Order: sequence, then C-alpha cells, then structure tokens
Amino acid sequence: TVSMLNVVVAMSTTCLAPIYLSLPQYVMLSSATLTLAMASQVFNQIAEVEFDKLMKRTRNRPLPQNRLSQNTAKVIGGALYLSGIGLLYAGQFSLPVYAVVNAVFFGYLGLYTPAKRKYIANTHIGSVIGALPAYIGWLGAGQPFFSVQPFFAFLYMVSWQYPHFYGILWNCKEDYKKAGFKMQYDPSKIATQSYLGCLGQAISMIGITACNFHSIPYDLVVNGLFFSSMYWHGFKRVNKFKIDPSQENAKSMMLGSYLPLVIFLLSYVAKSFLSHEEMLIQQSI
Repeated sequence: TVSMLNVVVAMSTTCLAPIYLSLPQYVMLSSATLTLAMASQVFNQIAEVEFDKLMKRTRNRPLPQNRLSQNTAKVIGGALYLSGIGLLYAGQFSLPVYAVVNAVFFGYLGLYTPAKRKYIANTHIGSVIGALPAYIGWLGAGQPFFSVQPFFAFLYMVSWQYPHFYGILWNCKEDYKKAGFKMQYDPSKIATQSYLGCLGQAISMIGITACNFHSIPYDLVVNGLFFSSMYWHGFKRVNKFKIDPSQENAKSMMLGSYLPLVIFLLSYVAKSFLSHEEMLIQQSI
C-alpha cells in the first residue's frame, strides 16, 4: 500500500507540469518510484525483523517466519534499488530526481526507521519523508524544485499522514509498545495533531484549486467548498475519537482520510485535463 501510494502521489504532480512526459518516460518514472519504494520496504523489514516478530500485524511477514533469509532479502532489496536507479537513467531524468528519490530512500532507512525506537517525534520525521514523493513527478517533468504546485501536494501528504497513521497506531498500540517503539500514545495529543492535519489538508486544497482554476469568482466558490468539506470530513471523525478514543473511532479516523485524498489527487488530474484542452484549443486557433 505504501509503495503504491508513493507512485500515485509522485505521478499526480506530473499532471500539473506545463510539459508532458512521453509515455515511455511516464512508465519509467512510475516504475522507478515503485521499485525504489519497494526496496526501502525490504530493507526496513530487514532492520526491524526482530521487532516484527513481537507484533501481531507484522509477525507473519516472510522474514519473521523464516520463509526468507536476510541475505536473500538483501539481494532482493539491492536488485530493486538498482532497477529503480537504472530506470531513471534509461529515462534520462535530471539529477534533482535522483536527489529526491535517494532522499526518500535513505531518509526512510537512516532517519525514520531508527527514530521509531528513540523519539516520539519520529512521526513528524516520517511524515516529511513520506511526503517527498510529491516532488518526484514534478521534477521528472523538468520543473524547478521551488514551485508552488508540488509544495501544496507535499503539504497535503504531510498533513494527511497524521489522522491516517494515528488511526492505525491506536488500534495496534499494544503491539508498538511491545516492540519498544516510541510513539504518541496520548489520545488528546493524537487528536490535536490530527486536527492540525485536517487543517493542513484543507489549506493544501485551497492552494491546489487556486493553481487549477483562474477565474476569481470560481476560485472563491471552489476553494470555499473544498475547504469546508475536506476540513469537516476529517474534523468530525477526529472529534469523535477525542470524545471516545475507541478502536472503532480510530479506524473511522483512518478510513475517513482516504476520501479527501482521492478528491485531492483527482484535482491534479482535472488540472491536467483542463490544461491539455486549453492547449488543443490554442493550437486550433
């Protein structure tokens, strides 16, 4: 799921770029993103195999069950990493793309993975690293790093991860405690950070709709509708969790994060479609 989400987020930002990738480049970039994400997951499971054995949600993975040796897993992970880099090379992508994909890969393994056993703030570290794929598609289309469009996608993904991850964490908190992970187990603090996550999503949606549409009255209507619906959609689920931090409400908070995410990503596709139509109209004049 994490690997596929990285691909979807990375490729969605190509829809905002004024330059369209060719189909072979699009396939290579999405495949590279997927294989590198898979590689990071393999090495993460190697690093955490002893802890995975202690958790119900992870103890049936191949490594804890000894269905796969760590050496074999290292070969698989290395092959996936090299395949991803090779696909980027074959697609003739720029150095900033290499920089971001490696920042995600090594940041996940070198910062987030060890931080989970040392700092409660590991969730903040993970949210930033997990949101960096938003820049992959944009940079892959040859656009500058310091641009508004990918920043809003990045901000959205940082914000989205709080209600989503905390919903998972709460239902597996005994597992995380047993494995010695330093997580946020205070329901009031979880609710506060998730509230801010919902607000961040809404602000991001305002930004992306402002990038999508150029008619000021239409902007105001669209932004207002998206802000209200997205913030309220997540807010009410977080509020239910704050009042009653039950497993059911935590699951609702986690599942409720998906609908705004789908709407957000579709807005990128809408931008791509509208821009393409405008380009065709201009060419026909």
